[in-house]
Amino acid sequence: MPKQRFSLTSVILALLAIVTVAMPILVTALDLIPMYQAHRRLFSMYTSFFCFLVLVYVFYSRYPLSRLFIRRRALAQLLPLIGIASAIACFVSYQSVLSRSVVAVREIFTSDAWYIIRGGEIPTSEQILQNRPIDLIPFNLLLIGLYVGAFVSAAFAVAIMATREYMRDTPPTLDQAVDPSESSPQP
Repeated sequence: MPKQRFSLTSVILALLAIVTVAMPILVTALDLIPMYQAHRRLFSMYTSFFCFLVLVYVFYSRYPLSRLFIRRRALAQLLPLIGIASAIACFVSYQSVLSRSVVAVREIFTSDAWYIIRGGEIPTSEQILQNRPIDLIPFNLLLIGLYVGAFVSAAFAVAIMATREYMRDTPPTLDQAVDPSESSPQP
C-alpha cells in the first residue's frame, strides 16, 4: 500500500480544525468577548463540545459529502460561506442581545424606588456581568444559543473546508468517491 501524502493545505486546515475546537476555551479564558460571569464555564464547555461534534460528524460524513462536492459544486463552495456568515450573524446578534440584557437588568434597579430610597447605587455594566445569577439573566437561552451557534457555525465552515482538502489528497479521488461501507467485500 503506498504512503499517503497530505498537502500543506490539508495539514493547515486540520490544525485550524483543532484550533477551532479550542477557540471557545481560549476566548473565555482571555475574556475577549463580554459575557455574564455565570455563563463562563457553560460557554467554554458546551461550545467546545458542540464544535468537536460538528467536526467529527463532518469527517464521518466525508464520503457522502464528496459526492455532494462532485454533483453540486456551487453548493459545495457555498457551504463554508454559509458557516462563516452564520458565525458572523450569531456574534453580532449575541452582542446586541447581551447589551439589551444588561439594559434590562439596569432598568430593574432604576425602577425599584425602595432600592433607590435606601441609597442603593445603580450597578455598572461590569458589575451586572460579574454578579448576576444565571437564573436571573434576561434572554439567557438566547444568549447561550447565539454564543454556541457562532462557534459551531465557524467549526462547520472549517470542517467543510478541511474535508474538501482531505478528499482531494486521499484516494479515492473526488471523481471516484465511494463510501467504503457501500462497497462489496473482495473474495
